[in-house]
Amino acid sequence: MKSIVHLKSSCVSPLDDESDPRRGHLEGDDPNCQILQRQPAALEAWIERDAPGDGRFVLLGDFNRSLWYEGQASQTVRTDGSDPTTPLPSGVKVTNLFKEVFDGNLANTSLMLLHETCPVNAASKAICDDLTIFTDSAKRKDAKKALSFKENLGCRNPIELDHILVGMGLAQNPAEKVALGNRGRTLPASEGHPDPLLAISDHCHLMTVVGL
Repeated sequence: MKSIVHLKSSCVSPLDDESDPRRGHLEGDDPNCQILQRQPAALEAWIERDAPGDGRFVLLGDFNRSLWYEGQASQTVRTDGSDPTTPLPSGVKVTNLFKEVFDGNLANTSLMLLHETCPVNAASKAICDDLTIFTDSAKRKDAKKALSFKENLGCRNPIELDHILVGMGLAQNPAEKVALGNRGRTLPASEGHPDPLLAISDHCHLMTVVGL
């Protein structure tokens, strides 16, 4: 079974953006975050209800959150500090989407978050294989800038927002980022290039191979 999600945009994690300390806080008053706040409970209920018991389940899409960052974050999962394995109390807000949906830890579920690799070239692969880019804000900033170059992945949002999770009943392989090159940029017409260039996406595509 395969299911695709696209959660609300413009309320992204991680939460350590020095230019805007309010950025991405699910419990905040940003209108986009207020919409996203309603989605974790619905997503968790849907997974628990419809995911097949044999573990042959793939969940993928644009989560608009860094699940790798949230999985390692030390913040409380809910505003009242309650256990994410219990029903969400009325009036309590979620602060960590990943840990709320997956009960605090992927080990508590039958899904595995696939490692995301960037095999377009050696430099890109080395960046993506370094998982500290998700917990070190300086490294993350440098990684996103480098990966956005057309020689590497080429897209404006090369990492963090898109993810693939695979059930334990399927053979699992890394998820691979697909480089867009020049097609990841939007550029106006110029004297040397009379036709404007429209990016096919601001995200780099993500793919994997699963086996029964």
